[in-house]
Amino acid sequence: MDVREALTAAVTALLMLPALIFLCKWLFRRWRRSSNTWNDSPQLPESVSSSAYTSGPDASLFSPTSNCEVFLSFRGPDTRHEITDVLYHFLLRSKIRTFKHDEDLHEGEGIWPSLVEVMKESKVYVPILSENYAHSKWCLKELAEMVDCRRQDKGHIILPIFYKVDPRDVRKQSGAYEEAFKRHARNFDGKTLQIWKDALKEVGELKGWHVTDKEGNIKVLTLVEGCWLYEVGEMSYEHSFELFCKHAFRMDSAPHDYATLSRDIVSTAGGLPLTIKVVGSLLFEEGKAFWEETLLRLRETSETEVLERLKISYDTLEYEAKEIFLDIACFYVGTDREIASYMWSDCRFYPISSINVLIQRSMIKVGDNNEFKMHDQLRDLGKEIVHEEDTEHPWMRSRIWLGDDTFQVLHNNKGMEKVKALQLTWLPLDTLELTNEQFSNSSELRYFCGDYIKITGDFSGLLQNLRWIRLRYHENSGDRISNFHMSKLVILDLRSSFIRDDWGGWSHIKVSYN
Repeated sequence: MDVREALTAAVTALLMLPALIFLCKWLFRRWRRSSNTWNDSPQLPESVSSSAYTSGPDASLFSPTSNCEVFLSFRGPDTRHEITDVLYHFLLRSKIRTFKHDEDLHEGEGIWPSLVEVMKESKVYVPILSENYAHSKWCLKELAEMVDCRRQDKGHIILPIFYKVDPRDVRKQSGAYEEAFKRHARNFDGKTLQIWKDALKEVGELKGWHVTDKEGNIKVLTLVEGCWLYEVGEMSYEHSFELFCKHAFRMDSAPHDYATLSRDIVSTAGGLPLTIKVVGSLLFEEGKAFWEETLLRLRETSETEVLERLKISYDTLEYEAKEIFLDIACFYVGTDREIASYMWSDCRFYPISSINVLIQRSMIKVGDNNEFKMHDQLRDLGKEIVHEEDTEHPWMRSRIWLGDDTFQVLHNNKGMEKVKALQLTWLPLDTLELTNEQFSNSSELRYFCGDYIKITGDFSGLLQNLRWIRLRYHENSGDRISNFHMSKLVILDLRSSFIRDDWGGWSHIKVSYN
C-alpha cells in the first residue's frame, strides 16, 4: 500500500483532519527535497503572525520579508473556526510558513497589491472551496491570481480542498456557485465574471481533497484524483446493442422474434449509454405493440436532443411516479429514501412501488446509505419539465428552487396557487423575513424549505396541505407567529435552528397526532 492509499484508509477511520494535515506535510517535505531554493529547516517562530500591520495609510499591511511557503484562501464565515484554523496552526507548528488572509478583518482595495506580492512569493496555494466561497469577490480574485501565477510559473502548486461542496458545482458554477454569480452579475462586467469562472473551472479539475458531512456530523475526506474532461463519444453499435439487451431482456442478446425490432431501436436511439439504458429498461417485459410505438416516438425526436429521448420513459409513468421523479430531480438527490417516503405515503403516491418502477427504468438509483442518486441528464430532464410548465411565470410552476425565481414570487406577491414545493436558497448573512402574506395563495404547497429565515404573522387557514417543512438555522421570532396549524405535517426539520423548548411560538403550533 502506497502513501496515498494509507492516508485514504486512515480517513475512513474518521481521522479526517490528521490525515489531511499529514498528507500536506508529506507533500511539502517531498517538494522541499526536490527544490534547491528552499531551506529544508525553516526557522519560523510559532508565534509569528500571518500578517503584520504598519502605521500610515500608504504602508503595506503585510510583511514583504515573510517568504511565505503556503497561501490559504478561504471564506471566513464558512471555515474560519473549523478546518482553516486547525490547518493553519498545524502548518505553523510544523514550521511551514503559512499566510492566511481573512477578508472580514482586512478589507479595502488598498491591500490588494500587497496580497498579490504575498501570493507571488508563495509556492503552494490551498484554496478551501466552501459553499459560500464564490459569494466573496476577494476569494474569487485570490483564486484567479493563483491560477495566473501557476500559468506563468509551473513551480507554483494549487492544492484545492472542496469543503462540504461538490467539486462539480465548482467546475460548472452550479448550485450555490450559480447563485453567487447571479449576484455578482449586478456589480461586475462580463470579462471579470468570465475570468473568475475560468479560474473555478481550472481549479475544480485539479487533484485535491473533498470533505463531506455524513450523519452525526462525521467528517469524511476523499482524495480527488483530478478530472480529465472530454466529450463522451457514442458507443459502438455492438456495445450499444449488448447494453440494450441487458436492460430490455436482462440477458446479453435479444430473442429471435425481437431481434430486428431491437436493432432498429438501438440504431434510432443512438450510442449514448444513458439513453440506451433508459429506453431498454422502459421496454422490459412490454409487448411488441408498445415497442413499435416507442420506436416511432424515437424516430420523431431530434437526433441531437437527448432529453427528448429520455422524456419518452417519463411520459409513460403513472402520475404518482412522475411526482416522485420530479421531486427527486428538483430537491431530493442525496436525501434519505425513507424520510422522503413519509411525505409521499401521506400524499398517496405509493412510494414503494413508484420508486421501484423508477429504479427498474434506470431513472434513479439508491446508494449504500439509502440516499437517492440521479444521473445529471435525468436531473436536467426533471428540472426542464418543471420549467416548461410555464417558461415566463415561475409562480405558475409546480416546483420552485432557483433563488431569482423564489425572490420574484415572494416579493411581488404573485401568489403560489400551483406551487407544490418551494425551496429558498438564501445566504446566512442575508436573513429573510417572510409573513403570512407571502403564503396567502399556497393551498397546494406540500414541501417548504427555508434556511436562515424568519416567519411571522397569522397563518390561520394557510398551509393546510403542508407535509414537510424544513427551517434549519431558523431565527427565533418569538410570539410573532400565530395560528401555525399544520394538521397534515409529517416531517418537521429544525436542525441547527435557534428554536428551543422554551420558544414562545410552540403555543401557536398544532400538528396532528395520528
